[in-house]
Amino acid sequence: MKKVFWDNPYQTVLNTKVKEVNGAEVLFEQTIAYSFSGGQESDLVHINQLQVFQTGFFDEITQRRYWKIDGFAEVHCGGTHVRSTKEVGMVNLKRVNPGKGIQRIEIRLAE
Repeated sequence: MKKVFWDNPYQTVLNTKVKEVNGAEVLFEQTIAYSFSGGQESDLVHINQLQVFQTGFFDEITQRRYWKIDGFAEVHCGGTHVRSTKEVGMVNLKRVNPGKGIQRIEIRLAE
């Protein structure tokens, strides 16, 4: 399934084709619906005015972006891409040490 939201995260309508139906599961050729990942909530999705309650990806080829800092890390990207940081607002950063020399930084929206 092609993840159109990687190319245009502001797209709100998509005409696509059904690729496969398996019981109550429907797989489309393309999607603009972002599925839960990395702590980010899924998009609210409607198909013909019916709300979809669960989304997911069953990619033959993973369409994942990543960011890379030479000599440091290459990390899969699971975030939303905005035109301007003004759309996000204030954030809180928290350093988390899950152990074994691993350092993580949690980024949360400020209330």
